[in-house]
Amino acid sequence: MKTVPLLMLLLAGVIHGREFTGKNGKKIDAEIVSRTDTQVELKLKDGKTVKVAINSLSSADQLYVKTWEDPAAKAERLKGIDLGDVLAAKGYFALKLEGGDKEMIVTAMINGKEGKFLVDNGASVPLIKQASLEKFGLTMTAVPAQGQAGGNTVIGTVRPKSFGSEEDSFAPPECYVLTLEHFPKNVLDLIDGVIGGQFLVDHSAVLDYSAKKLWLKE
Repeated sequence: MKTVPLLMLLLAGVIHGREFTGKNGKKIDAEIVSRTDTQVELKLKDGKTVKVAINSLSSADQLYVKTWEDPAAKAERLKGIDLGDVLAAKGYFALKLEGGDKEMIVTAMINGKEGKFLVDNGASVPLIKQASLEKFGLTMTAVPAQGQAGGNTVIGTVRPKSFGSEEDSFAPPECYVLTLEHFPKNVLDLIDGVIGGQFLVDHSAVLDYSAKKLWLKE
C-alpha cells in the first residue's frame, strides 16, 4: 500500500479515534491498525486504511505511535505479568490475608511485633484492642470523655511508630484504643485490632483474594 501524505487524508472521511496532527498543523481523527519503525497504518471513517510516514506527524503523535501496541499482542503479553510484580513496582507491599466467608484478617507488624487485624470497612480510624497494647509496647493517652466507635467504647488513643510487614512499613495515623467488647468472642480472641475505611483508602489498598494478600502503599 502506498504511503499517503497526512494532508491528503483530510479529503477522506474519518472515524472516531485519536486526533492526529501533522507537522503542517492539519488534524484528522483515525485509529491505528498497525505500525512499523517508519510508517503507521491508519483506519478512516469509510473503512479504508492508509499508511502515513511517522515523521510527518507532530512530536506528540510520533511518540504516541512509537509506543502504541497492538491490542491483541498487548493482551497476550499482559497475561504473563504477575499482579504482585506490578504492585511492587508501584511502591506497594503485601500483608498476609486470611479468613473465611465472613471475616478477613490481615497479619501486620506494629512496632516490629506481629499482630492480626480484622478488615472492616466500617472502621474509619484504625482500632487497637486495649489488651494488645503491652504486646506492641504502646502507651495509651486516655481521652477526657469516652466516645463510641462501632458500638465499642473508645478509652484512649495511641500512635504506633510503624505499621506494615517485616520488610516495609510506614507511620500509621493515630489509632483509637477500644475494649472491643461488642465483638464475638471467637473473633475477639483472634485479633489485636481493626483496620478499614479511610485507612484503606489513604493507602490505596488492593485486595488480591487469589494470592491471599492485602497490598498497601505509603
